[in-house]
Amino acid sequence: MARRLRRKEAGFYGVMALIMAGVLVLVSLPAQSVSSTESSSSPAVCDTAQVVQDVPSSSLAPVSNETQLSNGTVIKDTYYPTFFLTPNSTGVVCYTYFDNFGKTTLDLVAGKNYLAGTYGRSGIVPLRGDQLNVTANPSSILVQPGRTETVAYTLTAGNSTGLFQAMFPPADCVGLPVFIGSGESQVNATAYSQLAAIENWSCSSLFGNLEVQSISIASIRVVYVGVPA
Repeated sequence: MARRLRRKEAGFYGVMALIMAGVLVLVSLPAQSVSSTESSSSPAVCDTAQVVQDVPSSSLAPVSNETQLSNGTVIKDTYYPTFFLTPNSTGVVCYTYFDNFGKTTLDLVAGKNYLAGTYGRSGIVPLRGDQLNVTANPSSILVQPGRTETVAYTLTAGNSTGLFQAMFPPADCVGLPVFIGSGESQVNATAYSQLAAIENWSCSSLFGNLEVQSISIASIRVVYVGVPA
């Protein structure tokens, strides 16, 4: 009887020793940091791009300025942001997407969910010609919960000058203003009135659960256009 008890005790302590050894092995493993949002590999050009809008801030919002004249009159001016490209040049706009609720598969189709166009009464009107062309890299993304995906949209300006719009997912509004010209002074009253009409040009609407975490640019400038002289 005593031998049986000793055997049971030995077996019990043996099992406990194995469990403790397993715990020690787990503790000795290198700790891995887990972030709430992990990033997948992004296009190389986006790694060094300049962030111009990061959730929840909005550096692409219009800027108001007040000037008081000597007679006491106060003039309120609003300056609207627009991307600036010179003719026959190329720039990149990087969108970083996230989806905290479910998997979103997005096929990027030129002329359908991303495109270049002009501003119309009912939204954006696709361009017919080579004034401004947009391509996407990669052409398809799978956004998983807790991870981000970055897409590089390349904007290629033609030889024409003027104010155009570039629309990217998850936008369903009028898009991002893109001014092509040799200088800000070329913006005329018509272009300014178009900018003034775009109240939510950063397009914060959703594509399913897809949202934009940040927008960055490379080889593109952001200029603020005020009332033409």
